[in-house]
Order: sequence, then structure tokens, then C-alpha cells
Amino acid sequence: MHDFLSELEKTGIVSAMVESALLGRSAPAIENSFLELHASLMGESTSGEDLYAKMMRSFEVTLSELSKDRVLYNFLHSSRDELNGRLDGIEAALNALVSRASTRYDVSSEIANSTLLKISRGLQSSYKTVRVETNKGPRLVEISRIYIPPKLRYRETQRNAERVTIATRGLDQSQVARRVLPHTIQGSFWEEDHLEKIGYTDLRLQFRRVVVLGDPGGGKSTLCQSICYDLARQSVFSLQTDAARKTEPQLQKIPLRVILRTFERARTSEPQLSILEFILRDIQNHVSADRSEFEPAIRKLLATGRAVLAFDGLDEILATAQRRDFVDLVLSFCDQYPLCPVLVTSRLVGYDDAPLGDDFEELVLEKFDDQEVFAYTTKFMQVVGNRQKREAEALANAFVRQTTANAADLRRNPLMLGLMAWIFNARGDVPSNRPEIYQECATLLFERWDPDRNINADVPPDFDRIQLFSHLASKIYGHPELSSGVEKKWLQKQAEDYFEDIYFQKAKAYEASKALVKFIVGRAWVMSEVGDNVFSFTHQTFLEYFFARHIDNRCDTVKEVFADIEEKIRKSEWDVVAHLALQITTYRNARRQDEALRYLGSMLSSYNNVKELEAVLSFSARSLEYITGSETVIRELITQIVRLAVSACSQGSISIHQTLGECANCNVQRRDFARDVILKELVELFKSSDVQAAAVASIAQGVPLNAKLRFERQSRTFEYLPDEIKLGLRESLESYILDRVETSSLCAILAWHWYGKITRNTIKPYGLITYYS
Repeated sequence: MHDFLSELEKTGIVSAMVESALLGRSAPAIENSFLELHASLMGESTSGEDLYAKMMRSFEVTLSELSKDRVLYNFLHSSRDELNGRLDGIEAALNALVSRASTRYDVSSEIANSTLLKISRGLQSSYKTVRVETNKGPRLVEISRIYIPPKLRYRETQRNAERVTIATRGLDQSQVARRVLPHTIQGSFWEEDHLEKIGYTDLRLQFRRVVVLGDPGGGKSTLCQSICYDLARQSVFSLQTDAARKTEPQLQKIPLRVILRTFERARTSEPQLSILEFILRDIQNHVSADRSEFEPAIRKLLATGRAVLAFDGLDEILATAQRRDFVDLVLSFCDQYPLCPVLVTSRLVGYDDAPLGDDFEELVLEKFDDQEVFAYTTKFMQVVGNRQKREAEALANAFVRQTTANAADLRRNPLMLGLMAWIFNARGDVPSNRPEIYQECATLLFERWDPDRNINADVPPDFDRIQLFSHLASKIYGHPELSSGVEKKWLQKQAEDYFEDIYFQKAKAYEASKALVKFIVGRAWVMSEVGDNVFSFTHQTFLEYFFARHIDNRCDTVKEVFADIEEKIRKSEWDVVAHLALQITTYRNARRQDEALRYLGSMLSSYNNVKELEAVLSFSARSLEYITGSETVIRELITQIVRLAVSACSQGSISIHQTLGECANCNVQRRDFARDVILKELVELFKSSDVQAAAVASIAQGVPLNAKLRFERQSRTFEYLPDEIKLGLRESLESYILDRVETSSLCAILAWHWYGKITRNTIKPYGLITYYS
């Protein structure tokens, strides 16, 4: 009996049983899966039907008592429709699986455990290492030696805010913070002892369907690999020992990772290739077993929910239409195996153009804080620099001190931090400008790294290697069949074409291309081997940087640059490329900076829909981080951004809160000026109309508005706007608001919220409920 209960806990069947008990509904397909598992493990020694009935009754009684708790009651009430829909999907999928099943797989036999152990070991080995460059060349390092577990937060969306509001209605927030929900419903939005953040360890232990969003180079793929490695390692451990009795169920599941750019490439040659077939082929590369041995096991793991599905890099399918097709493929596969937990990673920018379903919780990777920067740099200096711990800590302290002045924001991104630590390790300092960091890193790799170790590449010295890689990036970027890897012959052909434009003699161009490919294959760290004589850019951001350089190389004016990137900006595509290209072309050129700002202003004057407006507003605000411009042009653009943002906020847009925060936190040279412009414009808009006033108040309060232009009660706050602007707004509007408390309910609310002013004359017309929040 213990073996059966232990095996049951590893599956997703028990969670589905609990959800059925929560709703008080029967679930025949779930019961059939329970009985099938029981029969394979227990035979006829006990009655599976009787055990199922007793367990369901136990769940129902327990949950009936728990539901007397107000928090849980509100959760159940607000989630009933969602849970019913989920159970309908599970029932349908399980019935379909039963009808398709051709063989029965005994999960309890020694042969089955042996197969699962082979699968877990093979996957553990494939997830175990990450590639890092050291002073002795590239090394595969165990991911745990250099990985810094990140912090995550729930994405600030209207849907999430509404769910929290419903679940905690009528409760004091201090009460909510002290509640810890039952283990059976953990993994939903209300899992943690607070409602906004979740740690890496907690995520690894429990999730159902989650998408992790983040910035380029923010650590999404590494997080995915780390979770898969931890799960595979724990699966091996529990299959070898009796440790499963003390291990969380999710840690006994077997992780199956799908790198979506690789899957996309495979489907270019086999359009009908399914996700399941792709997974089986991938496992065959890592497991020392025949497919006939492990395929039934994989199918059984999927059907019973003993697998974790991880889809890495949704954003790396660049074309929005193509990405939507792959989202449909992923969702269809997940619905086919609804008992399996699912993890997806994607960039935040552009995700909403091809989002996953509403049942996917949305988490955002937090950027590194100073403590994490120090911890990562210390590990980096130990692993990459081969230093002892004390020396590594001293170097990490020096790195933190230097980059605090010139690159504090950049080092919060894990990829950028790794690049800067690499440069610092080699030369003792780090440049401050983004394109300069990329260029310095490329120069370090091409011209200094090998020579510093007395390794001289046999490559012609009379050409710019950065331009060559820009040429290669121009051929690769945006082409799914090339982005995940190109063959050695392809590299040589492209290099030969490039050199034929430089050298008069074709023979010289041919020899140069051979030498160059040899250099790339052997020591050009920007590209690395991903298969047998197949090479790709080591990281997507390298590819994006060189493609941005290509745009700058072929464009002579700011107008020409925008001709290349404008359509992509409007669609929230090419985000990193567009910013880098604009930064490169305007760097230290005041005339071009003003031209770029005016062009962004013209884009804001013409948009087709709210999505496009939000995309251009966000891009324009973030461009102010690196474009200084003259105060006159800066003022024009910021005024335009603020007016459009307030208008969008009045229509319910939440992303505007972040956009105005980005606008206020522009480059240091113009920051004080920009904040002054934002403040004055918000004051003017507040006084212009009731609708504008409500939107400005929403932005100042950091909370969304409801359909009646009122603040959402107990909504999550959006702390993007600097405090100095919020305080300045309150001070500037105090007399205006207090003069209108008896004629405007909004002013009456703000008089109470901001200044603590309330009188009998304002309570009487508006009622106490107006002031309640």
C-alpha cells in the first residue's frame, strides 16, 4: 500500500482528486486513472474503488472544515469556474488518452524503475553543465557552481490584481500575510505567505502552469535549465533510495525540456513534427536505452502527470505570427497531458502579442540586487579567474565599487554582469556605455584573449572582425532555420562573399575565409559549436548586437535607421536590436539624438490601436535612458508621452505606470529636467478635466482605475513613479483639491487620502463608503 500511495503522490492524479473534492463533483476519468495505477501496483489484493471513495471522502471532510476559514472561502468562491474548467479539460484529455492507449506500462516493475532511472540519469547529465569561458579556454562547469538563484514576482497585471482583490475581499492585509494556504492548493496565485513574490526554491517545489518572463539576458534559460537539473537529480536520488518518502512530490517528477528555437528549426524541414516526437528524439540523444524501452515510459509519465514540461525560449521565435502558431502547439500539447506541471520562459517585451492561456500564472524575473551582484562576481572570479575565495571576494568588491559609478543598472542583468565581470577579470575596468561594453567584449575575445595567452590566430589582420560578424548576423537574424545553428560550409561561403568585397583576388578571399572559419570553429568565443560542425552565436544577445551594428553600418542617417526598425517597434519586435541600433547611431552625436527624439514624437502622433500606442510609448520612454538630447526636444517628447499615457490610463491601461516610471528615470544628465516636465504636465492635466484628473490620481496613487474611474480597492500598487514626483504633485494640487471637495467626489477622496481632510459636509453627499479603501 505504501508503494502505491508513494507512486500516486508523484503523479498529478491526487491534485485532480483534491480539486474534485473542492467542487464536490464526480470525475470518472480521474477515478479510472486512479484505478489503473492501483491495479498495476496492487493487483487484486485490495479494492481500488473502495480506496478511491475513502480518499475522496477524506478530502471532502477536510476541505469542508478548512473552508470555514475566510481566506480559503473567498479563494474557493472566486476560483470555482476556473477549477471547473480545468477539471473538464482533465477529464476530456484522460478519456482521449485512454481511447488512444495501445499498450499498458507497468510503472512498478523493476524493469520500469530501471528505465526511469536511465531516463533521469541521462537528463541529469544533459542539464548539468553550462559553458563558461576561462583563461584556459571554454569549460563546462556544473551549473550549481556558478548559478545564483533569482527572485521572482507575480507580474503586475489587471487580472492578477483582480484575483488578489477577490480572494482577500473584506480582510485586513496583515491577516492575509499571516495565512499559509493548504498544501493542496499551493501553486496557485495565493501560494506564498505574501501575495507578490516567490522564491526560486518555492517555484521549484510547486507550480502547475507558469510562464517566467524577463529581460534579454535576464537568466530565463538558465533558470529553466537549473530547475530541470534539480528535478532530474532529485528524481535519480529518489529512484535509487527510499528518500521519496521524505521528498516533495514535484521533486520526484522527471523534467522534459523543449528548446523552442531548436524545435522551430526541426519543423522547418519536418513541418508535421510533433512536440512528443521531438521530445522522444531528444531523449534518445541522452539516454542509453532503445526507444522501444523508454517511449512507453515517457508516454506513461505524461499521462499520469509524473513529468514536468519545460518550454524554453518562446521569445526566440521572432516573427509574431509564427510565435502564435507555436503557442497554439504548446497549449495543445499541455492540454493533451493536463496532469503535468508546465514551465515556459519568454522575454517580457512582446509576450502579450502571443500570450499563453489565462491558466498560466505570469512570473517576472527580478533583476540582481547588489548582494546578488557581489555573490555572482565572487563565484565568477573563482570559476573563471581561478582565484581562491578570499581573493575572489576582494576582486568582487573592487568590481562593485567601480561599476556603482558607471554601470549600476547594467550589472543588474545577469548576462551583462557576466560580460562586465569577464572584461574586468581581463583588463581591470569596465566601460560604461552599452554598445561600448559589447564592443569591448568582442575586442577582448577577438584580439586580446588569445594573444594574452600567446595564442595567435592565423587570420588576416587587415579587416574589421566586428564588421564580419555583423555581416554574419545580418544573414542569420530573423531566420529560424539559421538562428539555432549554421553549418561550417555555410560559414565559409558567407565569409568568402564578405572577403570578395574586400580583396581584389578571389584566391586571397578564399584563403582568408578558410582561415576565418578555422578561427570561428576553434577559438572565436562569440560563436560556439552546438552540433556536429554546426555553430551558432553563443548567446542571442550577441547575435542582436552584431545585427544592430549591421543596421548602423548600412544606414547613413537616423531616418534610414528608423526605416529599418519602425515597423518592429510598433509590433514590439526586435526590442533589443532596435534600442542598440538607435544607441549606436546616436552615440555622442547631439544632432542625431535630437533627430531620433523628434522621429519618436512623430511615431507617437500616428498609431493604429492601443497595443501599438503602448509599444511606442514604452520604447520612447526607455530610449531616454541613453539619448540625452537638447532640453527643448526632450520637453516636447516627454510632454507628448505624459499626455498620451494619462489618456491611456483613463482607458484602463496598466503598463502606462511603468512607462512613466521609465520616463522619469531617464539618463542622469536630463533626469531632474525630465521629472520637472512630468510633474508640471501632470498638474496641468489634473486640472483639465475630471477624466484626466482621475487618471493622474491613479498614476500618483500607483493603483489601477475601475470602469467607473474609481481606485481599485486592495489592488496591488505600482511603485514606478519616483516619490519626488508624487510628493510634488500633492503639494502642487493641495489648494486646488481642497477648494473642490464639496463639488467633486474625486477631490473629496484625495483630500482624505493625501491630506487627511474629511468633514461632515463631505461625508453627507458622498457617504462613508466613498472613503473606504
